[in-house]
Amino acid sequence: MKYLIIVMAVFLFGYEAKVEPFKTFQIRAAVSGLVTKAYKNLEAKNLNNTLIVKIDDSVEKSELKTLNNQIDIIK
Repeated sequence: MKYLIIVMAVFLFGYEAKVEPFKTFQIRAAVSGLVTKAYKNLEAKNLNNTLIVKIDDSVEKSELKTLNNQIDIIK
């Protein structure tokens, strides 16, 4: 009886399992930049039209303003 308990204890507490996800995704930004806001608590949730990561876009905004000024000059 003593040996049976020892053998059962080995099987119960000596088992290791590995959990792997079904699918993995890599999310990348189309542009490089400094991350200004990141909501880590929203990761791995099914969301629509929700901000998860905000990248600093000041350089792109200034380029857009310059391009719009050039378009206005050409017109």
